Amino acid sequence: MMDRDVIHEAGHHYVVRVPKHPGRPERYEIRRSGIVSDKTLVRISGQDASEAAIAYVDRLALADRIVRLQKAALA
Repeated sequence: MMDRDVIHEAGHHYVVRVPKHPGRPERYEIRRSGIVSDKTLVRISGQDASEAAIAYVDRLALADRIVRLQKAALA
């Protein structure tokens, strides 16, 4: 990821800052690493996009953890 910066990671998810282009707001991509390698799940742009992207990734990671704990409890 030469031209992209990872600004936050949580579990298998991370937030990537996409370089700003003239006339476009800064954009962030929500990605998942691991089984689905570097697949963009969501793009968030506009004001407060970085905070929204980080909060979204944290929720995804928490949901993944809950599912894993539920599967372990049922096993």
